[in-house]
Amino acid sequence: MASSSSATSYKHLWRMLLLVGLATIASVHAVAVKHLTSDYIIVGGGISGLVVASRLSEDPSITVTVIEAGDDPRGSTNVSVPGFVTRLSGGQYDWNLTTTPQQHAKQRSIVYQQGFGLGGGSSVNFMAYSRGAPSVFDQWASQLNDTAWSWSNMVRYFDKSVHFNPLDTDVAVSPYDASVYVNTTGPVQVSYPHNQERFASYFVAAFQNSTNGGPSFPLIDFNAGSSIGVAYHTMTIDPSNSTRSSAATAHMPFLESRKNVRILTRTRADKIRIRSKMRIADGVWVTDLVSKNKVLLKARREVILAAGAVQTPKLLMLSGIGPARHLAKHGIKTILNSPAVGSHAIDHVFPVFTYRVRDNITTTAQWLNETYLEELQNDYRRNKGELTSDLGGSQAAERVPDHLLEAWNATYHQQLPKDQNHLQYLFNTALFANPSNTENLVTVIPVLTTPESRGSVRLNSSCPEELPLVNPNYLSSTADLNILRWGFKRLRAAMLSDSLASILVDENSPGLDIQTDDQIDEAIYQSLATIHHICGTARMASTREQGVVDTNLNVFNVDGLRIVDASVFPEIPTTQIQSAVYAVAERAAHLIRSSHYHH
Repeated sequence: MASSSSATSYKHLWRMLLLVGLATIASVHAVAVKHLTSDYIIVGGGISGLVVASRLSEDPSITVTVIEAGDDPRGSTNVSVPGFVTRLSGGQYDWNLTTTPQQHAKQRSIVYQQGFGLGGGSSVNFMAYSRGAPSVFDQWASQLNDTAWSWSNMVRYFDKSVHFNPLDTDVAVSPYDASVYVNTTGPVQVSYPHNQERFASYFVAAFQNSTNGGPSFPLIDFNAGSSIGVAYHTMTIDPSNSTRSSAATAHMPFLESRKNVRILTRTRADKIRIRSKMRIADGVWVTDLVSKNKVLLKARREVILAAGAVQTPKLLMLSGIGPARHLAKHGIKTILNSPAVGSHAIDHVFPVFTYRVRDNITTTAQWLNETYLEELQNDYRRNKGELTSDLGGSQAAERVPDHLLEAWNATYHQQLPKDQNHLQYLFNTALFANPSNTENLVTVIPVLTTPESRGSVRLNSSCPEELPLVNPNYLSSTADLNILRWGFKRLRAAMLSDSLASILVDENSPGLDIQTDDQIDEAIYQSLATIHHICGTARMASTREQGVVDTNLNVFNVDGLRIVDASVFPEIPTTQIQSAVYAVAERAAHLIRSSHYHH
């Protein structure tokens, strides 16, 4: 408990902060003080960090500090314009990570995009919003022995995070049940974009028709409790001006208007201060990345980790919480031996196809024509045209038949609830493999959505400035490879079906000479990539032996330390994970506020 003189001193510090603009974005060096104290310190200004900060600071009596290593991307055209999304990988708002050499990807180190800046992944992702299979959350609840994490209880948090905008009747979309969205009251805008890529309708038709050698897919709404079918998908786009709706655009206006919040950008969290004898977290050492000054930020109530499934386990390990042998290897004193920290990493993975299409299908190849690109930008200013979407717009998903899973001894995948899709099929009219290519190509990918393979995040050294070692261990499960190979064949059959015959020229890569299973496996290894959905590296569990946090998201055996990001996911959703990250953050804010009010 702080002394009265200390309490007076802290109040004085907060008055100082108010004078310099507490609710504005700043770096630590903007405040000439050695120690800053707030009720809550949130490490990470991504989806989970900004959601939790926004909800906690609704109470004007509490103070919140958010630490973000990156900058504010809201002024970037590449970030705000949906159609420019492919320009973001490897840029200013990306951590610029790569994986360790992957054994089942020809020892390649794979580009691993993670959001670096306010909004985190929501500022750089492809904006697809999909809730996926409800049973994933029922699995969570079963594993945790806590029904609060079940789908029926989590729906309210999905709804609280977003606001659904009715469809534009001029754009072809899937049927949707308006009743699913009546309670969507949040600040993140979800909509069908004003433009659907022309290729999208052909892509949907290819899966609706049975000409791809399998049953026809039903048109569904991926937010309405179904995860197997085909749909034009919703996106986190504000339809009023067709700009990206991120955690930053949605929550920062609230945070900037409040005097009880401080956002520290360009500030790296180096270590959590944990009073080792009592195991109480009460602060964070940070480095101002501009001035290189080091500051201790103190928390009266809690330190909340929201740095994502790569940076959160890194910070835990730097702070002495993690696998004891690994910590000792780097000369770090173990405060808590927690083997699950950085373990159980799960991610969605895919190989890449490209198809050459006729000139009546526009792709980013046409953007190399400056006149054409200028026309697109003029259209965008009128809230229409290609730049109003992410250049995708539809997706299909299916489950592998049981008889094949049995033949492959794919027990893990077979025992998953029947509403869970093993595969998701996506396209984009941008070319990922070689963006400078001038040919008219589209990219299509079969995504493994229920991987059995598990990887890890480990320290590269004890230096906070060094990036961690990310080893997703892709395709270490033979069953994962079998499913992805089958998905490869299914997607190829759909692409070569009658539905696409009028617009398709040929398969550019890997090429139709790739036919045998061995050849397909080689093509998968050569082009394997990630959709950047890592989670599970500080997973929630019912016991410390199984995980890192309990069902209230408190770190086991450490007081005052909570984790609220995707690292806590016990299992990965069967679709794009941003909807679940928002929902878990909303529930986390509820848990934190409830724990305070109950004391």
